[in-house]
Amino acid sequence: FAKGSLPLGERTTLTGYLNYSDRDSEGTNGLPLDADGQLIPVVGGGRKFLGFRDPHNDQQGLIAAIKLEHEVNDDLKVTVAAQGRRLKQDLELNFYDPLGLDQSRHVYGVNGFANQSKQDTVFGEASFNWRAGRHTIVGGISGERSAVDEDERWSGQFGFTDECGFSFFMIEVDYRTGDLVNRGHPCFFVDLPYTRDHFTNTFVGAFIQDEIALTDRLHLTVGG
Repeated sequence: FAKGSLPLGERTTLTGYLNYSDRDSEGTNGLPLDADGQLIPVVGGGRKFLGFRDPHNDQQGLIAAIKLEHEVNDDLKVTVAAQGRRLKQDLELNFYDPLGLDQSRHVYGVNGFANQSKQDTVFGEASFNWRAGRHTIVGGISGERSAVDEDERWSGQFGFTDECGFSFFMIEVDYRTGDLVNRGHPCFFVDLPYTRDHFTNTFVGAFIQDEIALTDRLHLTVGG
């Protein structure tokens, strides 16, 4: 995080800041339970990863902003601000699927899921603060534009046919060894594109508020 302030005159100040974040998280796997809800013994005693590839949730964020404040006089202050944001996520998960549990074959099932997304946002606002006698008036306008791209992919045995076993991206794991049982199945897909989305949101707004000092101890605030 970095922030700086620059005076442009006796009544004008320019402020800017930059914030960057990077968080990487590892994912875990489920463990199979029998019909009585008891944990089934697995290789590694629950410490060995039983699943597909490398589940994780990696996120990056960048926020930059700038603000200009100008005091027109002792009673009127004007502020103009702008902000840009970029958020990125790389997500990969193994969803535990109880339909894939088959104790006779010593396997349990997970669904392989991956998602990559990016969101770019631009925000701007102009506002004023004006004191006039018993009135303190605050008002302004704002606007925001956001664009999002998402790419969703699945992995596993997929297909609602006899050949494919009526499966929804099923990955069978041998819980005695950690091996993938159905990796070579003809209906086994890796990173099959499932949905790709692009959409934008636009928000605009205006606001005004008046705080009225009816007496020294009683104030009335109205706004919209």
